[in-house]
Amino acid sequence: MNKDELLRYIQELAFRKTETELFLDTHPDCRDALDLYRRNLEMLEAATAEYNNKYGPLTATAAVGDSWSWIKSPWPWQLAEGDMPTAKGGKR
Repeated sequence: MNKDELLRYIQELAFRKTETELFLDTHPDCRDALDLYRRNLEMLEAATAEYNNKYGPLTATAAVGDSWSWIKSPWPWQLAEGDMPTAKGGKR
């Protein structure tokens, strides 16, 4: 998976996790939903760790080490126009 694909996958997993959390708020005894939540959380953590290892910290809380590595990647507004992903995940 390339950087854009991995980021999109992380976004999808985060959405699934949040939706399952909301479902569990109203169905706290649903064992299937709880199992699904745990699987989604596990996949999200693994994908986020992969992203952090390959491309640097995805969030400020993932910045570890001897320096503040969070600022070493370009900010979204520092990307060139052709580098900006579109809604479909491609380039403009």
